Amino acid sequence: DPEDTGRQYDADVIRINSQSGKGGVSYVMEQNYGICMPKKMREDFGYFIKDISDRRHRELKPKEIHAAFEKQYVNVDEPFRVDDFSLKKSGNIWRGKIFLKVNGKETILEGSGNGQLDAVSNAVCRTYGIRITNLIYSEHDLDSGSNSRGMAYFGLDDAAGRTAWGVGVDTVIITASVKAFISAVNRMDGIREKIRFRQIAETDCEKDVCESGAGQ
Repeated sequence: DPEDTGRQYDADVIRINSQSGKGGVSYVMEQNYGICMPKKMREDFGYFIKDISDRRHRELKPKEIHAAFEKQYVNVDEPFRVDDFSLKKSGNIWRGKIFLKVNGKETILEGSGNGQLDAVSNAVCRTYGIRITNLIYSEHDLDSGSNSRGMAYFGLDDAAGRTAWGVGVDTVIITASVKAFISAVNRMDGIREKIRFRQIAETDCEKDVCESGAGQ
């Protein structure tokens, strides 16, 4: 809520339509909600809002833009959802376990990397064959106070050069960063189908193993 961050707006004055462009959209988000998207993400979000405005044939109010942002980018948790991670540093390497749900199925991965986020991303990408390049990352405080939240942004390029953006929000910035990464992965083109087919293949494989064992 804008009032929680000391910002107010007149809903009858500030509106965004399909002609406003990415500058107008990002301005509204920053001024009214304290959301400072990376420059390249502003373009992606601007086109997204323009498409909504065009389809609805009307202007959008700031609260509608904010709601669309949260639904499209923030803490996206399908097909992957990280419930927790337990990582410890040994020398210069972080190692540990990542607890997640993949299409609702509980899974535990082993991960390692130069940092906690690196360990999580390495585990997920290696296990599920996800290729990403050209990572873009930024973060900032979303509000203030004892329970203040951080907002993290991730932009990931797939093998075809298509960029997917994700946003994470949490009171712990590393958790927000992990959520942003997972949100971006979940928004990659074809990821849902890729993971669903993989799970079907794994189920068939497990079934074959069970039947083979039963026949011995």
